[in-house]
Amino acid sequence: LHSFPTRRSSDLMPRLPRSVARLVPPTPLSRRLASQSLLFATAQGTFLTGSAVFFTQVVGLRAAQVGLGLTVAGVVSFLVAYPAGRLTDVIGPQRIWGTSALLSALMFGVWPFIGSFGGYLAMVVCFEIVENAGGAGFNAYSLGVMPEQERVATQAYMYSALNVGFTVRLSNARAMPPRIAPTVKPTDRKSVV
Repeated sequence: LHSFPTRRSSDLMPRLPRSVARLVPPTPLSRRLASQSLLFATAQGTFLTGSAVFFTQVVGLRAAQVGLGLTVAGVVSFLVAYPAGRLTDVIGPQRIWGTSALLSALMFGVWPFIGSFGGYLAMVVCFEIVENAGGAGFNAYSLGVMPEQERVATQAYMYSALNVGFTVRLSNARAMPPRIAPTVKPTDRKSVV
């Protein structure tokens, strides 16, 4: 494993008040991982929030159908968690993480072309399986590249950054008007895509 310099964030930003400097991860690696966690939670969360609006307002699914799809995907995610971890052990975390990122990007591209509950259900379940495997790969990879003495603190910063990203996402969702695209009907999908 690589040896990373362990400069404190207070050394890098001496002008910040001590209480603010404590919020910045201490090493370059932990800062990069926390930044990635923040971007991931904000971007994916905003996309998925917009997807709920898209599927109810444009595709024409009922909110109960969207909720049912998310519930089924959550159950599948729970059932796939252990096999995904085992697959990560066999194939390697970097490969699983990279493959998952590629497959997720491809699935994001297909998302607007889904036009039925069956298509939505298949996509959300597949997406959850791919994301679960990618999460296992990312966690194993990030633990592998971190020096042992930094693991706990870096993971704490990463999870805090995820929470900030989810909060930003919720703020974005609350800022949406109650009716998005009121003139778009389910039959007008081609004008949106």
